[in-house]
Parts: sequence; structure tokens; C-alpha cells
Amino acid sequence: MRVRIAGLLLLLTAIAAPQARADCVAACMTAENCTDASPTVQSKTGASCASMEAFCQGQCQPPGNGTRYGVIAYSATTGAWGGVHGYTDPKGAETAALATCSRHASDCAVVVRYADTCVAVSVSKDGVLAWDNDAKSRGLAENRAKQDCTRKGGVDCRVVASDCSQ
Repeated sequence: MRVRIAGLLLLLTAIAAPQARADCVAACMTAENCTDASPTVQSKTGASCASMEAFCQGQCQPPGNGTRYGVIAYSATTGAWGGVHGYTDPKGAETAALATCSRHASDCAVVVRYADTCVAVSVSKDGVLAWDNDAKSRGLAENRAKQDCTRKGGVDCRVVASDCSQ
């Protein structure tokens, strides 16, 4: 009888898990003000909703799935930044990035969250901030971030932070 109950619980867990994960992703996206995964719509943190969906998918994985998270925090007034990578816990990565940045500035804010990818943040002399958080290499992320900064009207865009979470 115990074997049957254990088997039934395992079956119910397998059936319920995808729905629970979908609910988790939906809640994560809603928290970021993303109603769809459009690459042209920005979340409340400024990341594209498409990249936020990838982050939320990773965040909603069961523990021990191998996903590695990274976060970059940035101070607009001083240019200080703090980045971490390789975290198995997305909240831990955010806390660590903010703590690292806060050693050098008091107004640090998270600008990029990412999972299992490479990222870069670019800023221009006139304060335009841009990033890429979906690249296969650091160099590609840096090039895309500078291009996005220029596309947004930035003058003399330069990379201020880059990293890979793998």
C-alpha cells in the first residue's frame, strides 16, 4: 500500500510541477511589469521582457538544476558597479551585487539580472545606459551593449561592466 501511495504522490508531483512552474514564471513576469515576452518592451528594471522571461524561467527551476545566476548593480552618479556570477540562488546574487557596488556608492541599483549567459552594461558621456544580457560571449555582449547605447542616442558609449554567469 505504501508503494502505491508513494507512486501516486510521485505521479501527482510530476503532473503538478509544470503548472506550478508556469504559475511561478507568470508571477515573476507580472512582478517585473511584463505582460508578454516582447524584446521591445522593457520591464520595471529596464531589461527587455524577453530577457526577463528567460531569467524568470531559470528562477522558477527546482533547486539543483544547474542554473547559474548573475547580477550587475550600477551607480548612475559615481559610475561604480558591482557584479557577481555563478550563484545558484538569484536572490543571493542580487544581494551580493548590491553589496559589492555599495562599497563604492550609496545609490546602487540592479540594472541587469541574467542566468546562464553573458552580459555587458554600457554608458555614454551624457548618461545613456544600455545593456545586453543574452550573449554567448563577453565580447558579443559588450559590442551589443555599446550598439544599443548609441542607438538610444548616447555619445561616446563605453562598457562599464561585463560578465558571464557560466
